[in-house]
Amino acid sequence: MTDKHELVAPEAIVLDHEVARVEDRLRATLYEEGLDAILLCGTDLVGWLTGYFRYGSGATAALLQPGRPIRLLVPSFEVAIAERATSTRHVDVRPSTTSGFGMLADPVPDLRESILDLPDVAGYTRWAAVGASWLVGDESFGEVVDGSRHVDRLRLEKDPVERASIAHSTDLCWAAQEAVAAALDGPTSEIDLFTLARLTGERRHGQPVDFYADVVAGTATGDVGAPIAVPGPRMIEDGVGVIVDLVFGASGYWGDVTWTHVIGANDEVDSIRERLVGVMEATATELVPGKRCSEVYASMVQRIDEAVAGSDFPHHGGHGIGLTAYEAPFITPWDDTELTEGMVLAIEPGCYFPRRVGVRVERDYVVTARGGRELPGRPATMGTERGA
Repeated sequence: MTDKHELVAPEAIVLDHEVARVEDRLRATLYEEGLDAILLCGTDLVGWLTGYFRYGSGATAALLQPGRPIRLLVPSFEVAIAERATSTRHVDVRPSTTSGFGMLADPVPDLRESILDLPDVAGYTRWAAVGASWLVGDESFGEVVDGSRHVDRLRLEKDPVERASIAHSTDLCWAAQEAVAAALDGPTSEIDLFTLARLTGERRHGQPVDFYADVVAGTATGDVGAPIAVPGPRMIEDGVGVIVDLVFGASGYWGDVTWTHVIGANDEVDSIRERLVGVMEATATELVPGKRCSEVYASMVQRIDEAVAGSDFPHHGGHGIGLTAYEAPFITPWDDTELTEGMVLAIEPGCYFPRRVGVRVERDYVVTARGGRELPGRPATMGTERGA
């Protein structure tokens, strides 16, 4: 496949108020809360701060302290690759004492001792920890507070590097959508398309990826997708719609796009899809700072009702994407979160007639003062471009 999907540069979508780097925002939290250190555990949060996302990584931790570089603790056999992966981040990589794969039934005590062995933490008395419940009540660490509320808030907005990483995963989704469209020219099944999509994304990325997908055809599209309708060996008949919802996670960040393809010709599916693209693009104009997610959802529901009378809309209207494929904020009636610049959301209107037909479309947008800006890379064959 020709390389038509370039990795989006961080400056491709310009914000009025650029989001500061993750490290800078966490350092501000250190001072505001009077903390001696913030400790993050778990591969997603460690990668969020350090940039170290590694397939098959062992127990890791990242320590942020005032006036010092980020400390990244990894098993000793990962040190060399961790140093290369974080060479542009000014990260101090430190080994834990784990000496081989699978040599410890429980790596937590080893990780704990490695943290306490750092030469400058002995006098710390107030820590914030996320993903490290084992610290709570451990008197060696003094007072340990739950840092989740700080991290959850900071994760809502994505800095330029994060946005570029999300754009890369979104690019994998679109490349796979093109491969699926090409495969529909001949006989194929849902599970064949599912497998092809993953293969396309992994080959494009050059490494293993995390992957999730709905690939359902014909009357099964009226059941939305998993867990009700899942890809199976059913051969796809001519003249039906195929909902292809692809979610790729590459190098720690996720992208999520959906397109409803048609094999052969189906005027009903084409017409509904065109109207839903209009709903999605109109909804994107509301992705501005200060708008509540619940308000965006209400507007989307009204637009769907007007566009496709009598259909069902039984799911959320969108969600945040970043370190996971489905994260805050959520385009739902219950989420009153106010949008802010730098949030990245997947917007996905759909309409369904159970046991007959369903259609869904989805794209990824950055919240800006001028409305949602779609991450670049979408093939022109999959919907009209929205005006700048």
